[in-house]
Amino acid sequence: MSAKNMKTGSKPKNKKAGGRKTKYNDEVLEQIKAWARDGLTEKEMCRKIGIDERTFTKWKHKYSLLVPALKENKEAVDDSVEVSLLKRARGYDYDEVTEIDGPLGFTRKVVKKHVPPSEVACFFWLQNRRRDKWRKKHEIDLNDNGNMQELINAVKGIFNS
Repeated sequence: MSAKNMKTGSKPKNKKAGGRKTKYNDEVLEQIKAWARDGLTEKEMCRKIGIDERTFTKWKHKYSLLVPALKENKEAVDDSVEVSLLKRARGYDYDEVTEIDGPLGFTRKVVKKHVPPSEVACFFWLQNRRRDKWRKKHEIDLNDNGNMQELINAVKGIFNS
């Protein structure tokens, strides 16, 4: 049974390494987690670390803690975006606060504002959450031996929707 580094998940090697020393370490793992939470792509992370994407792919296979760390932290930002998209699809109210410098000092002014629902956000949400009703792709069974007029009507329906 081989021992593992508890933080990075790497296995010690018995043979001498023949190439360049890896840039992967505990600090890089923590930075990758932060970048994943910030919504960076793996390609962007590679640029920041200074490695090729193939190296990053090798790291994901070699270091057992990397893939779960990426998954967990990417899900966090995806959940946040999902909440924001839903909020935008429904519309929302907020308080706009401004401070005005007047003769008696600063005055705080609060104005209630409303952001109406976004049709684009609604459509995007429905296309992804209710694919059966809202997807752009329509399937037609060409092997069906039914009436040719039904096929023509189905095609017309796609282009008229």
